[in-house]
Amino acid sequence: AFIGLVILLHRTGGLEFIAGGIYDSTIGGSELVAYFLTFLGFGIKSVIFPFHIWLPAASVAPTPVTALLHAVAVVKSGAFAIIRVTYYCYGITAIKGTWAQYAALILAEITIVYGSSIALKERHFKRRLAYSTVSNISYIVFGAMLLSPEGLTAALMHFLFHSLTKLAAFMTVGAVVETTGREYIFQLDGLGRKMPVTFGVFTVSALSLTGIPVFCCFFSKWALCSAALSSESTIGIWGVVALLISALLTAIYMISVPIRAFFAKGEALDSVHEAPWQMS
Repeated sequence: AFIGLVILLHRTGGLEFIAGGIYDSTIGGSELVAYFLTFLGFGIKSVIFPFHIWLPAASVAPTPVTALLHAVAVVKSGAFAIIRVTYYCYGITAIKGTWAQYAALILAEITIVYGSSIALKERHFKRRLAYSTVSNISYIVFGAMLLSPEGLTAALMHFLFHSLTKLAAFMTVGAVVETTGREYIFQLDGLGRKMPVTFGVFTVSALSLTGIPVFCCFFSKWALCSAALSSESTIGIWGVVALLISALLTAIYMISVPIRAFFAKGEALDSVHEAPWQMS
């Protein structure tokens, strides 16, 4: 990222944030390489595949820290930096239609499907949500890199709605771990009947993250699909396919948790109780 910004400074003489960007026309090969370096640098922070491994590993942190790390503070700052550099340094006129835009979109689409796929297979409760975050941050990157007003609007919507939804989900995980000591999906059977408030909140989060109408993430995902279709490009269509595949996988790995918690027969539940009122 630093190398890319140094090249930008060398070529333009400035690093001010300017609406519409510094360049007002298509740029050449070396500038595109500099931009893509910057994208990849901040892409590590926004957990773009294959630079995502650090985020699930960071799940060992206490849950309130993990919630801020995964939903708001670190990964969103990476997406924010990508938006700033793209829209306020280089400018969409310079990037749109170039290999750098297409490469960024392809990486985002791969990450959307990959993150959801690994989340489906993950058996650790908190790490499952971590891989879900890997997927959802690329929703934001995908929308932003469509380089259209509709795409940026959809990206910023998901920026906010994913934060609210994932914070609630991580806090419920923290309540479960703190109250019961159970950290794996197979240990959650029957807990919903003992912890209805906690798993009720998780159910709302699961429905929202899946994109069920009425819940907030539905609106941002709908906006992302609409923006991708309005781009009238093949790569935009593939983005819609990636979003739909991810939505299906999200429904399975998120909604299966409250189904197990409320309807499966659990063991050793006598000592289980609702989380303390402060946590609830």
